[in-house]
Order: sequence, then structure tokens, then C-alpha cells
Amino acid sequence: MPANFYHFFRDNCNPNVDVQSFEASLKRKFGNWIDVDVYMIHQPFINNIVNTNIDLLLIIFLERKEGNFFRIDGKYYEGKDGNQKQVYLHNIILPIKFIDEFKNDEVVINNYPVKGNWDKNSNISVNNNFDIEFIQEIYELKYGTESFLKKVFEDDKLKINVIPIIWILSNERKKYFFPTHNIIQAYKFGFEELEAFLKFCEINFFSSIPFNMPHEEFSIKMKNLKDILEFEFRVSKLTKAKIDRIALQHHRDNQIYEKYLAQENSKIFDDKEFDLGHNSEKIISLPSHIQADKNLSNNLVIIQGKAGSGKTTELILLMKKQLENGGLVRYITYNKLLKNSIYKFKELAKYEGSQNLTVRTIHKLMFDISKNIGTLDVMSFERCNQLINILKNHISFIKNNIIGKFSIEELCLDREKDNVSQYLVYLLNKYQQDNRNEVAEFREFQKFISKNKDKFKGMEVSEVLKKYRKRQERRIKSLVDKKIFLSDYYGVLANIYLSLTDLTEFYDKYHVGKKKNLIVSKTVDYHLQDIKQFQTMVNRSRSAFSRYIAVVDEGQDFHVLERDILFRLFHKKNMVVATGGKEQLIRHQVECDWLVDNQGKKHNTILINKKNKSYRLKKGIADLCNKLAIRFEINLNLETDNKDSGNIIISSNKEDIQKVFDLFVKNGEDNELNPCESVYIIIEAESKLFWNKFEKVRFPNDAEDEEDVGTIIITENQVAVAVADNLKSKPNFQGYIETEGLAFYYANMEGEEDKAISNSEYLVSFYESCRGLESWSVMCLELDKFYDRKKNEDDALNFLSDDLLITDEERRQRYAMTWVLMALTRAMDGLFIYISDENSELGKILLQL
Repeated sequence: MPANFYHFFRDNCNPNVDVQSFEASLKRKFGNWIDVDVYMIHQPFINNIVNTNIDLLLIIFLERKEGNFFRIDGKYYEGKDGNQKQVYLHNIILPIKFIDEFKNDEVVINNYPVKGNWDKNSNISVNNNFDIEFIQEIYELKYGTESFLKKVFEDDKLKINVIPIIWILSNERKKYFFPTHNIIQAYKFGFEELEAFLKFCEINFFSSIPFNMPHEEFSIKMKNLKDILEFEFRVSKLTKAKIDRIALQHHRDNQIYEKYLAQENSKIFDDKEFDLGHNSEKIISLPSHIQADKNLSNNLVIIQGKAGSGKTTELILLMKKQLENGGLVRYITYNKLLKNSIYKFKELAKYEGSQNLTVRTIHKLMFDISKNIGTLDVMSFERCNQLINILKNHISFIKNNIIGKFSIEELCLDREKDNVSQYLVYLLNKYQQDNRNEVAEFREFQKFISKNKDKFKGMEVSEVLKKYRKRQERRIKSLVDKKIFLSDYYGVLANIYLSLTDLTEFYDKYHVGKKKNLIVSKTVDYHLQDIKQFQTMVNRSRSAFSRYIAVVDEGQDFHVLERDILFRLFHKKNMVVATGGKEQLIRHQVECDWLVDNQGKKHNTILINKKNKSYRLKKGIADLCNKLAIRFEINLNLETDNKDSGNIIISSNKEDIQKVFDLFVKNGEDNELNPCESVYIIIEAESKLFWNKFEKVRFPNDAEDEEDVGTIIITENQVAVAVADNLKSKPNFQGYIETEGLAFYYANMEGEEDKAISNSEYLVSFYESCRGLESWSVMCLELDKFYDRKKNEDDALNFLSDDLLITDEERRQRYAMTWVLMALTRAMDGLFIYISDENSELGKILLQL
């Protein structure tokens, strides 16, 4: 029976995928006697993946039955009897990302430790000029796809092991490279190339899902997958209107620019003779937003405007233009929810070149920079060495005093009580008093064995101990880096900037030349005791970042060090910054000035000033925000063209919460909106309303031991262990909102901050997470409690510190009201404000309006 091919979203097929050629080559290889189902899912939107994208999700399934198998020619493994055994393909799931920007370049694929998989390639060097790291992409393609499929298949315990591939394309047929792991280079995508990868990779058992899964069950799962993916691709009227509005503006801009070019190229400037169409009025100069697009390579573009004035939409329009011209764009903001919403929008819009848009939070970008140029490794060197030396002593003790008498099977923790070695019990009791730290390390080693017992079966204990030691070293390195980055963020920023501006000073400050065992997380073996090689490493790393067009959102709230690092990387050009005023400050107390650098020097800048008109808010909501701003002497002055007043409800009655929620849900349905953009519930982090009903949630820790899920900590015994994260509580709305049959996205409460919201989910977040988001209807619960908490924060006294004419009480009030206005301006049509205390400061003000 010939192969069966199934295509999902074929219209989205990546131009690097020749479907007919792939199908023909696969059929030649499989012949007519092998039953195989091939699913080619083109550019799917998987909401667990937000920092990269899948160009092709390829799934090949062979039903397990007699004579139905595919042999990987020339590939064998050593069986338990010592004989060579043939390797077969049972089924395979491959999330593939194509890289076609280096077709004419010299690319070298290097080896580097991928998280969870040591010595796997994840880094390339291009033209011996810059290094590009794909660790994050590989990690997210693998675990994001696996997590999504488990949810789709409705089986959290289902063993899924996908193989992510970064497929680098070359223009030369002779350029083929099939390494043992996740990055390959090939002239084209085809089944012959894929088969070569399967032959040379280290995997000897190709079964991404259980190979004995019945064909009928698999087919049902694939139907469910298609249904869910199609639903996630559903574009609501609201999103479509936004996409259409941007497309229309793009079309008008092109018309204006073409007319301008024709005018400039024409030698006829007499009004009577000049005619370029129906509207023959001359264009004296191009609008600033068109100048920004055409002259971005030599300028810093700044978009200024009030909340809801369309700054982010202007950013998206500029990104769309640059992507369609082949540019690489990196969107940067400080809010994970906003970052993920931009990623989802670009996935739904499917702009030409959208695969070249990546999104990052500023913290993630700064962490990556600090790792790639070596700043963080140098800063953490001393502490890391201390912990690794302790680990060495622990390992030496275990090797010399405990493991010599035992097999892997005897050291497993899950053995029956009667089968536990009494001699092992004796040894551990013996050493517990004087060597309790070493015994604690041994217990962690036993956990490592137990979670991977099938993999280690038959191996020498000493060899497994070596693997354990490498795993522990990775844990320590990861812990120390993250701890320093989080606890001394601005110190790390200062050292990044110093490395970029005066590497010699940084090199001398930390005595890098004397750190003989310093290892920087780079593939190339740099001799870091030589400052010239350290400089080469920094230059190659910064070049990898500076090849992007940087698009910064919410720029008013960036720190000056973040700004200056971006200036250094992008040379104050090829940058777009959307920035509001002081009334939009959240992270910091002083507005970041992008017109100058830290020396006060100005640079080539194109300013796009958005009018105070809000394209998001209905008139009634804008009026409410203006009244509050005037009361607290905040310069807001929002205007709107929309004469509809919208639906504003202010109440202190708890019973109204359910009534309003039902009303807003119906409004969303009537307007053909997806739940994710229909109702947004914003709650107070220290809520008394839900406090006694809050549930503590944790990350599930069901991944393989080699991939640590949760937080790495150093115990009192100086042992690196992985513990489940204690996350922020999620609200139990029982008694206030009926949630049965509905799905909710609890942002930053259940480990969901690294996934995009599903179309089927209603958004719930704390007030601190709402910056930059929008929804048709917004419910602000216990807004007065939030106001009181913000007013009493230490940061409130530092707010607008450059304004010496206001009192401390006014400073506190304006700080708190700035946060309140941020929440209120998320609403487009409906706004509900629940006041928990009518006699609170904000409660009195709102109930009197």
C-alpha cells in the first residue's frame, strides 16, 4: 500500500519545502509494501513555543504489524548479546526550523552542551565573523512541542520524544553536514537528506511515541491535533480588523511613496502639467512614518504617544515593512505577556518573512548578551569554582568509599525493601555522622540513577558517576549565573556596558588573565588568558546580536543602562523605540530619554508623534481616565474619535462580579470575538476577596532527570538539587465567577508565562502584568486595594524624583494612580471596577464620579 500524505495548512507551506519532491522521494524509498502515514503540518501555531517558530512539523507513523517496517540502511546498534542489530524507523516527530539567510556564507557547525544533552551541537560560526547560538530554539522546539502534544493527546503520562532540527540551507550542492545532533546543513529539504540525518545521528531507536500504538488510536489523536490547530488559527473580527487596518495603511504608504518617487524623478514641476493620478497634489515631504521605513538603516526611530494612541500598531506596521524586505527583526519589551501577544499576532497575521521576527523580554536579551560575551561567566567564576571543588570532593568520596561493591541495579531507590543491600545501609549509616554532605550527594546520585535506570542498565557505576558529575556541574553553573543575574541585575548591566566600551578595563577589573580555569559558554576554544582572544570572542558575539533590527516597546520604562547597551550594539540606528510619557512609568521612577546617550549626545532621529487620540478606548472610558488624571494632576489628556461611550460599571456589590462577567462574555460572543480577547480579569496580588480560596501551585516535574524542571538550589549539604517552583497563587473564583466549562489563562501564576494564550482562554493576571495589553472588556477587581498597596510601596516616594515641587503625599498618590490608569486603559468597550471598600480613598473618588 503506498504512503498516505496528510497536509495541514498547506497554504502556509514554507518556500524551502518542495512538497511534490519530498513525497516522490519518500515513496521511492518506502515502495508500495510499507504502510506509512506522513503528516506535514505547515507553520503551525503552537502556543507553547513563543521564542522561535516551527516551519514544518513532520510526523511519520508506521503501524506496528508483521512485515511493516523501514530499515535505516547502514545503521546498526550493539545488542545485549554483543551482536550488531539493524536500526528501524517506527515513528518520528520532527519540529523543523529552516535557516536560509546563510545560503551564500561559510557556515561551521560547532559542538556545545545543550541543556539536558551534553556535547550536542547548537552553535554555528558564520564566515568566521560571528557566532550564533541555537540552544534556546532547540530546547523550545523539543519541550514546547512535547508539552503541546501531551495536552492535545490528553495524556500527560504519554512518552513523547521529538527530535528538533535546525535545518541550515546552502546554495551549493556539495555543502552537506549531518552531525550527530540537532543542526544540519543541506542544499535542500528532501527525504534523502532526512534519511542521512537519521543514519548519522546518535539515536538508535526511532519511536517518538510508543511504537505499539494502534493505527486507529493514532489517527484519532491526529484528528484532534488538526481540530485544535485550526481553532488556534481562528482569526476573530477584532484581530482581523487590526490586520486589515495595518494592511490598508501599508498600501496607502506605498501609494504615497510611489507618487513621491515619480514626482522626484519627473522633470515636470509645473502645477498645470504635473499629473500623477486622480489626486495630483504635490508631496512636499514624506510623512515621518514613511521616512522611518525608508531611512531606518541610518536612523533611530522614536514613536511617541499616550496610552492607546496606536504606538504598538505603528511598531507592527514598521516591522511588517522590514520583514517583507527581508530584514531580521527583534521585538523587545519588559512584559512577558505583551511579548507573547505580539508573537501570537504575527503568527495569525502570517506576514511575508514573519519567520524572521523574534520576540524577547529585555531581561532575557540581557541575560543572553551577558552569557555570550562572557560577562556573567567571569562574574560567577569564583563562586562556581568553589561549588565545583566541593562537588569534586563529594564525587571522590563516593567513588572511593561507597560504590565499589555495587551494580547500577543495586543502587536504585525504587527496589523492594527486601532487596535493599544491607551492606549499603550499613555504609551510609557509618558515614552519616562525619560525612553527611557526601552521603547527601550520594542520595542525589541514587535519584539520578533511578530516573534513568533503563538508560543506564548494564553500565559500570563509575561511568554513570561521571555522567552524574557532568550533570551536577551544569546545575551549579546554571544556578550561579542565574543567581548573580537576578540578584545583581544592574551590576551585570554595568559590566556588559563596560565590556562593550572598554574591554581592557573589564578584563583588568576581574583579573581575567589570571583565571586559568575560566570556561566561557562558547563553542570556539578561546584562550581567554589572552586579551586579544577575549576581544575576538566579544566582537563575534556582539555581531550576532547587531545583525537584527531592534524594535523596543514601552521604551519610557527602560533603564538607561539597557538603553546604552542597545545603543552600543545597534550603533543608534536600525532601531525603533515606542515610548510614552511619565504617566506610563511602571518599572522605574524616571522616564528614559532615547533622544540622547549617556554623554548627552544627540543622534540621527526620526520622530513619529502619535496624537493624543486613543484608537482603543470608547469615549466614556477615556473621559473617566481623564477625570482621574486631572484629579491627581497627571498629564493624560486622552481623546478618542469613537463617540460611543462604552459600558462602564462601578460597584461595591460582590454579586455584580458574576453578572458583569456574564454580560461581558455575551458581548464578546455577539461581536464574534475569541475568549482570549473578549474578557480580561485583573486581580490584586494581595487579594482579601480570594485569599482564603487561593491554591498553591507548582511546576510538574515529570521530565527526564537530565532536564531540570523547576529551580536549582544548593542545599545546606552543599548539593545541587532541582526543586519544584513555588509559584504565585491562582485565584479560585468559586462563589464569584462560575468557571465550569470555561478555560482561563492565569498569567504568571501557573508557569504559563512562557506560552501564548489560547483562543479558548479568558485572560487573568495581576495588575503588575497588564502593561501593553488590551481586551474588549476588562474587569478590575479590588482596584482600591491595589491603589492602597501601590501608594504605600517604597518606590512611591521615589516616583518623579526629578520633580521637587510636589509633596511626598502627592508623589505617592500620583505613583499609585499611574498604575491604576495603566489598568483602566486596557479596556476597549467594557470596563467594570469592583471596589471592596466604599470608604477607601479611591473608593470614595470613584463612587462619586
